Amino acid sequence: MTASAGESIVDFVKNHSDRAKVYGKCNTIGSNLTGNCWDGAVLPNSKIRIGYATTIDSGFFEKDFSEGVGIVPDVIIPLPMPRKLTDNIDEWVLWVAKDLK
Repeated sequence: MTASAGESIVDFVKNHSDRAKVYGKCNTIGSNLTGNCWDGAVLPNSKIRIGYATTIDSGFFEKDFSEGVGIVPDVIIPLPMPRKLTDNIDEWVLWVAKDLK
């Protein structure tokens, strides 16, 4: 439940620095357009939690969701999602470090 906080940091950096580069696999999901207040339920047989945002940004309605929302990475990392993080080093960190050289 912290996606909007992470996305807000990336958005701030992109808006305030010409030198910032965002690395990632795909665009963020636009969670900074919704608040952390939500309502929902847990499905009784599967224990799956479903919910919906009860607060949304005014820009939410202006988005074309068929094209995806959120922040698009400047550089796409062509690796699968890391399975394990050990000492803050994983294959993504090594790939980005090599790309920055």
